[in-house]
Amino acid sequence: MSARIDLGAVEEFEEGVLQVRQVSSRQIGVARWQGKFYALRNICPHQSAPLCAGRLLSGVREGDEVGTIESDDGAPVVTCPWHGWEFHLDSGESLWDPRYRVRAYAVAVENGRVMLEMRR
Repeated sequence: MSARIDLGAVEEFEEGVLQVRQVSSRQIGVARWQGKFYALRNICPHQSAPLCAGRLLSGVREGDEVGTIESDDGAPVVTCPWHGWEFHLDSGESLWDPRYRVRAYAVAVENGRVMLEMRR
């Protein structure tokens, strides 16, 4: 079973900024990146840092040439403010080790409102 939670109007979310919202007993970081919305639990799995106090950055992908990487604006990441661990906003998966992840939530825009899908 799941619940849809209204996080606020689209205009309340500044592009490229993580905002923390209290949802029940959880803190959820909500980001607007290139017009798309993402939501993550505000706890780094490493040492429980407030993950969403970190920076949002463009992700990376393998480059066209062997041994190179390139910036990928379509795959944003958040960097933990304590130890620099990086996580994909869309999946919550760590960039360096897929065994580490933070809880990511589905987000949709409906009638100008940002809606969070939270499973119970």
